[in-house]
Amino acid sequence: MPKMKTHKGAAKRIKVTGGAVPKILRRKRVIGKNAKARTATLRQNRKMVTLDASNVRVFKKLIPGV
Repeated sequence: MPKMKTHKGAAKRIKVTGGAVPKILRRKRVIGKNAKARTATLRQNRKMVTLDASNVRVFKKLIPGV
């Protein structure tokens, strides 16, 4: 049986916390579109966001062993 390969694009964007909660990094393009927003909003948008429950199944296929 061949090895399960990790999707490298997903591996760079998604991290798993210590409590096994997957978090996703916001895209820089989306942050750049809000350039006129307040500084506090821009800073908040740089943080990782919890992955939606509906996408967890897809995430587990992209990154096996998590």
